[in-house]
Amino acid sequence: MKMKSGLARVLATTALAMGFAACDANAAILTVGNDTNCRYGTVQSAVNALTAGGTHEIRIKSNLYEGQAVKINDRSVRLVGGYASCSAVTPTGVSTLSGVGGGHDSVVTITGNSNDVILENLSIIKGDEVPDGVGGGVDFRGGGTLRVRASSISNNYAGYGGGISFTGTAATRAQLRIEAGTLILNNTAQYSGGGIRVEGNARLQITDDNVLISGNEARGVNPANNAATGGYGGGVQVLGDAQVDLGSPGLGNSGLIAENTARYGGGIAAYTSGSGQPWVRLFTTNASRPLRIRANRAVNTGGGIYLYGVSHVSAFDFRLDGNRAQEGSAIYVDTTPEWVGGSVYLNGGEEGDNITRPVDLGAVPCGPAVACNLIDGNIAETAAGQATSGATLLAQSQGHVKVNRTIIRSNRGGHAVRNFNDFVLLNSLIADNVVTGHLLRQESGPNDLHIENSTIAGNSIGASHVISASGGIVLSRSISYQPGRNTLIQPSGAKRVSNVLANETISIGGPSGTIVNGDPLFVDAARGDYRPHAASPAVDFASSGGGLDLAGNMRGFDLPLVPNRLGSGDLGAYERVDVAPLVRNGDFGSDLRLWGFDSHATWDPINHVGPSGSGSLRIGGTLDANEQAVATQCVRVPGPGTYRLGGWARSVPFSIFAGDRVSIGWSYAPSDGAGDCSSVPIVFGERLVTTTADWTALEPVVIEATQWTRGAYVLVRLIVENHTLTDRAARGYFDGITLEPAGDDTIFRNGFDG
Repeated sequence: MKMKSGLARVLATTALAMGFAACDANAAILTVGNDTNCRYGTVQSAVNALTAGGTHEIRIKSNLYEGQAVKINDRSVRLVGGYASCSAVTPTGVSTLSGVGGGHDSVVTITGNSNDVILENLSIIKGDEVPDGVGGGVDFRGGGTLRVRASSISNNYAGYGGGISFTGTAATRAQLRIEAGTLILNNTAQYSGGGIRVEGNARLQITDDNVLISGNEARGVNPANNAATGGYGGGVQVLGDAQVDLGSPGLGNSGLIAENTARYGGGIAAYTSGSGQPWVRLFTTNASRPLRIRANRAVNTGGGIYLYGVSHVSAFDFRLDGNRAQEGSAIYVDTTPEWVGGSVYLNGGEEGDNITRPVDLGAVPCGPAVACNLIDGNIAETAAGQATSGATLLAQSQGHVKVNRTIIRSNRGGHAVRNFNDFVLLNSLIADNVVTGHLLRQESGPNDLHIENSTIAGNSIGASHVISASGGIVLSRSISYQPGRNTLIQPSGAKRVSNVLANETISIGGPSGTIVNGDPLFVDAARGDYRPHAASPAVDFASSGGGLDLAGNMRGFDLPLVPNRLGSGDLGAYERVDVAPLVRNGDFGSDLRLWGFDSHATWDPINHVGPSGSGSLRIGGTLDANEQAVATQCVRVPGPGTYRLGGWARSVPFSIFAGDRVSIGWSYAPSDGAGDCSSVPIVFGERLVTTTADWTALEPVVIEATQWTRGAYVLVRLIVENHTLTDRAARGYFDGITLEPAGDDTIFRNGFDG
């Protein structure tokens, strides 16, 4: 990572932006450096001069200070580096405290009841603790608060806590706060806790911007005999009763915890020791940049997150992406000899769990169109890069995983989910994963696999079944669309199934009328948009499950025009709350997907309707006299009523007077017996838009669709005609093609027998 050259600038800029808090009246201000205005020559001599009481400040001249093993005991002090001289009043750079040249020790050790210690504008490097020592860069043992701001802790070594070891031993919970502009980089733990180790009655909080924990390693190797020992938490290790609150958007687009390595838990490892129950909370404080755990690697299990014992993770508005491990590439919940287990709650988990985002720490929901609540791009593989049969999420026999409003997408391995105890999936999407076994595999155990209001689609599945549920399955208000896989559920275990839309229904069972075989008609699956089209059979299908859908919409919205089947709630991860768009890719965003066309049609960057960067459909080529070239789309109609067809077009003049004829045609069929939009229409027509180079709106076409069934459709035709008496290259352009209800026509909506 190319960060060292810009480190001083990053840290100094952050410090200047933050300013300085005033010291209290009883505090001393001491200076350290090598010019005539400096009172002390070493940091330790200044610390030794501090008296009890008050919060003191030690100002350190910008310089390299080697052989550092600073000891702070029972003092509240602010160590501030980056002063150009000892007479300067404002820091402008960074001071480097290095362990090189001293004994095997931490660079900074803090003990006792140090109520308020601040490390600011410092680069703490090359601490070299002994292989079974703790805290290569910083070792905190005691009570009080340690705040690290606008600093870097890098290239340090210890047995435990390569960068920072923070152990709370007092009755009051000790606080470690990593604040803006702080980088924890390239530290090594011989055993566990590569970047930060938090243990005991302690709490770690990281909510500021511009923080990065990266390149750290928990080796997990006993140097005496080269035996595998430990190796938990490449980025962060959490032990005992420690609590961790992570909400920082990280540094730029790197994420907060990125590219760390361990044997277990490349990003984070929470490990029960004794009777403690560590708890990690993940959330976001920046609506456009969610908390991100990215590209971490575990040699064994838990690429992103690893839990052991009674350890817990709750996450809101997060992203786990690009992590790798042999098993549990994103999350691994381990088993223990005792009948206890860890828990994972994503976006609150099951209704009634009473787990909410920590708004008191600044937690906010992600904004619209932000890549959020994602488990994506994680890979099950060995450290050598060989693919394994591991799962993206795996929970062993005492583990509990409850997933709500989450997208599990584009992961690779043996399974997307494998569970031995308790797995609940609500309002979630599992799509575009590549697995060699079953997509979801529930081993026999005391609990059922529970799937509700979720969508499974677009996955590449190696097994003959989509879901293996040996321990039983509850499947309701959901969509499974996996053409090519003829069996949805492995025929074993108890099944409680209702209100399901799938491409295969024989293996499902369930009450008659609530299980439907069909195409869910996604808006744009090829581009990852698995929302149901307004005319999807999944819309207004059943009673609502309540709560919010994957996009944050309330369940049970009764969509106008759509006849209810059994209720107003939609099946799958998304609740449809508007009719538009009926024409898909009508503004030709980046290609011609979802349109039928021949070699005469191409995408063109000329744009009239749609966001910047979108284009238009161009029809051109050599045509015979009065010959037409056509592009088409079959547009499903969601319900009976009156619709209005619209769009824009332009031609390319072949003389100073006129150009080719550019027209839009349509036909309406109230049913589709063959399922391929080939039925005989009951109304049809064609209307000339223009023969000029100016973008011209189609005079709206009104289509009466009062005769309607669930297979009704409008076939839209975009037409360019060579309007000459000879062969020539014809050209025309189309954009902003729409089909919309002409008002709120709901006369047949409820109870309509379609």
